[in-house]
Amino acid sequence: MTKNLRLLHKTIYSLINEEVRSNNVSYNKREPYQSYERIKFNGLRWSVEKRIREYGLDRFFNPESKVLDIGSNFGFFVCEFALHCNLVHGIE
Repeated sequence: MTKNLRLLHKTIYSLINEEVRSNNVSYNKREPYQSYERIKFNGLRWSVEKRIREYGLDRFFNPESKVLDIGSNFGFFVCEFALHCNLVHGIE
């Protein structure tokens, strides 16, 4: 793993730990919720890439598309769609 990926993972885990400390009802008690293969990040659910394939969301990949991800969590879907679409926003 590269130095940049290690730093990114450290930052993500730091944010998760802060959420657990400050929010009694956080769902992040054991492991991160989402996985993202592109950054070698493991979580409880299928990776973003696998969910995009399984749910057929790649049909929305279009250089003209504008995407809004509501409930974007860490924004991994936002990142993946941004590689294929014109404009992408995420709101948690």
